[in-house]
Amino acid sequence: MRAFVASIVAMAVSAQQTLDIPVNNSAIQMTIDGTPTTKYIASAGCSSSGSSYTCNMNNRGFIINSPNFDTGNPDFFKPNLVGGHVEYDINLSAHECGCFNTFYTLKVPALNSDGSLWNTDGYFYCDANGPGNAYCPEMDVQEANKWGWATTPHSCNAPNAQGHYDWCDHNGQCALNIVD
Repeated sequence: MRAFVASIVAMAVSAQQTLDIPVNNSAIQMTIDGTPTTKYIASAGCSSSGSSYTCNMNNRGFIINSPNFDTGNPDFFKPNLVGGHVEYDINLSAHECGCFNTFYTLKVPALNSDGSLWNTDGYFYCDANGPGNAYCPEMDVQEANKWGWATTPHSCNAPNAQGHYDWCDHNGQCALNIVD
């Protein structure tokens, strides 16, 4: 069985944000299929220590395979989770109402309709809401604070032959929360 194990906090958010570039590229330790592995964090406002991943408020970070983020060929960590699982620990005790902490997966990098890289924010960010019309499939594993938790899959139409998506379900019609 495929396994991806890490203690992480993927993002702390209270409002829409833009990212600053430089990238800090701190190392994060993971266990993948039983093998200790080092990956790196591409972010201006997130960092790691051992297997912990921490983001300052209104930041996001990406897990990448090498210590340098190459904007000509971004090497995002893309685990094969088919038949596998993700395991992590999180402390939400300081996340009150009006603040949420998220852990989500994306099909990055963002691509133009011709399949070329679309550097939307310095990190080729895209999601189901299509920031800058850059759509990509998104699975919100966790959108939470100490009072609530939601999980939201966002489906998209089929990509064109170059891998570009032009529409996704930004509302997350299949969302579930702890009340449901």
